[in-house]
Amino acid sequence: MTLWSRLRSWVQTMLRRSRMESEMDAELRFHIEAFAEDLVRGGLSRQEAVRRARIAFGGIERAKEECRNERRVSLVDSLIEDMRFSVRQIRRNSGFTLAVVIALALGTGANTAVFSILHTVLLRPLPYRDPDRLVTVWQENVQRQQLDKATVADFNDWKTRNRVFDDLAFSWDAAYTLTGPGDSQSVMGYQLSANFFSLLGARPLLGRTFLPEEETQGRDHVVVLSYQFWRNRFASDEDVIGRTIQLDGDHYIVIGVMPSDFGHPSASTDIWTPLPFPVELLENRGLHVFQVIAKLRSGVSLAQAQQELESLAQDNARRHPQTNQHWGIQLKPIRDTYTGNVRPALWVLQVSVLFMLIMACANVGNMLLARAGTQEREVAIRLALGASRGRLFRQFLIQGLTLAVMGTGAGVLLAWWGVQVLPLMFKAQLANLPLPARASGWMNWPVLLLTLAITAMTSLIFGAIPAFHNPSPSSETLNISSRATIERKSALRIRRVLIVGQVALSLLLLVGSGLLIRTFLRLQARSLGFETDHLLTCVFSLPPNRYPNVSKTASFLEQVLARIRVLPGVESAGGINTLPLSGMDARRPITVPGMPDDSGQQNVAQFRVVTPDYFRAMRIPLREGRFFDERERVGSPPVAIVNQKLARLLWPHSNPIGQHILVPDTAIPLLTEIIGVVGDVRHAGLASEPPIEIYRPAYQTYWPFFGLVIRTSLDPERLAGAIRQAVQSVDKDQPINSLRSMDAWATDSIALRRSSMLLLMLFAGVAVLLASFGIYSLISYTVILRTHEIGVRIALGARHRDILKSVVGQTAFLALMGMAIGLIAALNLTQFLSSLLFGVTTTDLKTLLLAMTVMVAVTAGAAYMPARRATRVDPVIALRYE
Repeated sequence: MTLWSRLRSWVQTMLRRSRMESEMDAELRFHIEAFAEDLVRGGLSRQEAVRRARIAFGGIERAKEECRNERRVSLVDSLIEDMRFSVRQIRRNSGFTLAVVIALALGTGANTAVFSILHTVLLRPLPYRDPDRLVTVWQENVQRQQLDKATVADFNDWKTRNRVFDDLAFSWDAAYTLTGPGDSQSVMGYQLSANFFSLLGARPLLGRTFLPEEETQGRDHVVVLSYQFWRNRFASDEDVIGRTIQLDGDHYIVIGVMPSDFGHPSASTDIWTPLPFPVELLENRGLHVFQVIAKLRSGVSLAQAQQELESLAQDNARRHPQTNQHWGIQLKPIRDTYTGNVRPALWVLQVSVLFMLIMACANVGNMLLARAGTQEREVAIRLALGASRGRLFRQFLIQGLTLAVMGTGAGVLLAWWGVQVLPLMFKAQLANLPLPARASGWMNWPVLLLTLAITAMTSLIFGAIPAFHNPSPSSETLNISSRATIERKSALRIRRVLIVGQVALSLLLLVGSGLLIRTFLRLQARSLGFETDHLLTCVFSLPPNRYPNVSKTASFLEQVLARIRVLPGVESAGGINTLPLSGMDARRPITVPGMPDDSGQQNVAQFRVVTPDYFRAMRIPLREGRFFDERERVGSPPVAIVNQKLARLLWPHSNPIGQHILVPDTAIPLLTEIIGVVGDVRHAGLASEPPIEIYRPAYQTYWPFFGLVIRTSLDPERLAGAIRQAVQSVDKDQPINSLRSMDAWATDSIALRRSSMLLLMLFAGVAVLLASFGIYSLISYTVILRTHEIGVRIALGARHRDILKSVVGQTAFLALMGMAIGLIAALNLTQFLSSLLFGVTTTDLKTLLLAMTVMVAVTAGAAYMPARRATRVDPVIALRYE
């Protein structure tokens, strides 16, 4: 039969299906009746003759199936019938369907959402050429294990003496004020060496990047725009190339626009300008100002480069002991610049949702196995009536696939919502990355297809079990009631293994969430060293063309603070160059005159420039001496305030007041007198330790960036407009940024741990619910299987507690086995949480005991109700059960 003939036959059959089915049925019945008539004429009764005729023909439906096979249309026809049957079964068992769909939706949705974010943040290729060979190079204070920027002199050594890099590039941050048409705007910029873009291998969307000759004074007034800045400020005008803009009063020519996926070193960077090499700092090994990136030579590993640079650091420590004695070098993959400390949190969450997906699949498998037991009699009857095992297999396969598609479809909707919500929970940690603006940009379709494949496989494997659950339609199977099914040992063993695995994974997630909860509570109990409530903050940069020296900056700050202090509700106000919790930072080397050269007397301290009322506004306590006041001006003797930690470090057995240190406000060390000691501040957040800090007066020291802190008796947000007006009443062209409360900064500082804790708690809660549902279903089903046995035992005098112990005992054993496995896994796998923990260890006994207690309570609760139901079995009814 040709293909065309088969196709034509199939089309004709489908068009005439109803009539053909009637004709086929009538013809078959005619043959059966004719054969029966022959048997009647042979002496058999009418009833016996019909019975034998039907046996001889093997059933009408089987004969029809053979006829359809002859026409080659049985497969398509039966598939349609199987789909209809699957829909009817799903509608008839709505509770079972809902449970399966919810379990699969939770597993696939959470897994897809978290992995989509992890892929975008950690796995998506960077928009560079050979990104795996790009590294950042940091100097490291080995005493404090703290990374810092590079000095110009050390950078020059690395560039001229290394044998592992193709090239190195340098940069530092720079804030500009954009003026001209439209409102003035603060612009976050970076100044780069001319080879920076070429080293990265980053190509512009429009125009070009820097030329080597633009790294020289006089030719450096060119600018490259970020995509976001170009779109927002210039309305995506492609004619912007060649246009002149004003930055800090100077004219710059726009030469390029970078693509949307480029954002070095962060997505908030607006512009890039060339940085002429600062030859005046070429011999300086005290000021750490350069951010350095490098490209490894082909074939050189990160470890080999690290070893080479460590040798250079040791050589510099011998050559320059006064400045380099305690400094090493650390190389980091360039991706770490953008992802920061969010990497371990995302991997922990990914592992957690993967466990949740496994548990969801296990739960679905458990439910389908239980359903297979209840369908044993149905399968046996259908086999006895002539159904082929292949047809049954296909039918149950379609049912499983339908459930998988429904569950995964609901999971996609959940994931679509999740990729819009989860990035907001990690907003502060993902700020350095150019991120998708829409959910469609986050969704990772390959992982969605993989998740669908996993769930489909689970549903198909367990869904097809009923077709093979009963090897033959035996009389024993056909005679038992629909409720009193016989659970096969292999299926029951699988269900028990699934329960053990669910309990183990649930305990593991409970331990992880418990550790994060204890970490969060310990962090909240710590003090920042200042009070965050009722404190409003803002940040601005002072353009050097209008504020070139300390006299100008001091005058501006005094006028602004004077206007702010008279506002209703303002109690005090001050300014600082590096606002706490904002990520702003500045460091300076300090030296105590007269200390022996071999004592490691040079320390790098956090360098703060503050106005006199800053400490009062922040409520930082004075420990010794006095605060700054109006005496500290340009031309007056240089003075400084230190924090307690620095005072204890430098003068552990003497009074620091009146002591002198050498500290460079810019590049030249200045002999400065200590006039006060203040309390320690956790400048970087609750999880950090207070650094050593030195404070210099803002009216005596030049600094172009400042943050204001305003203590108010009102809601801080209500003062935002008045603060902006106060600043612009002094300088109408001065833009102001980051008008927000200090409480908001404090909240962001622990956002990573808080979000990780909440999500892990959510995943652990879902896991516990899945495990409890699995235990409940197993015990309920076991009780149904043992109804006859329980009735006999009660009739023979068994007490209720004996029945309860018998039913619960098996579950208790499975739960204890699962908890033992989960505890072993927790002691090993929770090591991945170490970077998110604070004040607790991964073997914290209280957390482990609490997690086990919760798991015992959940297991007992899930097992108690069906076990109690077993004690109420009526012996009379139970003895007639089968």
